[in-house]
Amino acid sequence: RKKGMEKRKVDVVIKIGGSAITDKNKFETIKDSRIDDFTNMMANYNNSNQGIILIHGAGSFGHFQAHQYKLSREGLYTPDDSTCISKEKLLGSAQTRLSVTRLSHILVTALTQTGVPAVAVSPFPSWSTSILNASSTTSITHQEQELLQLVQLGFVPVIHGDVELNESRGVSILSGDVIMNFLVDRFKPKKVLFLMDVDGLLTLPPEVEGSRLIKELKVCKEEGGKNEVELYEESQNKSDDVVYNKR
Repeated sequence: RKKGMEKRKVDVVIKIGGSAITDKNKFETIKDSRIDDFTNMMANYNNSNQGIILIHGAGSFGHFQAHQYKLSREGLYTPDDSTCISKEKLLGSAQTRLSVTRLSHILVTALTQTGVPAVAVSPFPSWSTSILNASSTTSITHQEQELLQLVQLGFVPVIHGDVELNESRGVSILSGDVIMNFLVDRFKPKKVLFLMDVDGLLTLPPEVEGSRLIKELKVCKEEGGKNEVELYEESQNKSDDVVYNKR
């Protein structure tokens, strides 16, 4: 094998929030300067010869359509008949997909222009989440092997939040965060990076008065399939414990 062409593994999974690269309050509006900053950062990062998967949120691309047609709550079916597929919702699903793939095209174009071998990978229709009730687990059919093969060859797969198939509702919305959790669990990367439009992990939503930046997060493995997360606030030098189920 030629030098520099060794097979890579997934070293880093990066999630950039939709609000970091789009204006979520304006229909299909990108933040040009943020995309420029991000793609230049990615160009430098790609030179490290690490295997990278990139996930991006939809931001103002897709959210308006998904909300209008109530895809998350109702899927394809009419509110008063769970057996009748709505033609309007079918069209709305297609419009939502068109919108999110438009943003993906913009981002992948910008990445390739800076020398990053980025390739778009859409979740639809390969990913499928089935939620039978509030307490059920989530099962996903996925493109795991395809993503790994792309990384091994040196590509940077770019995957995004999308419409997804759903057994009980026809379709629903698959978030970038769900994709992130699944890929991290499968590939066990060395690093997981979250890029966003705020300073970091906060004690409250950024618009709420008194919101403070949490400077350090410590994850302690526990028995019983759970992790204990200690959040350290620099300003008060104290910690709050949060327990969540390990995926």
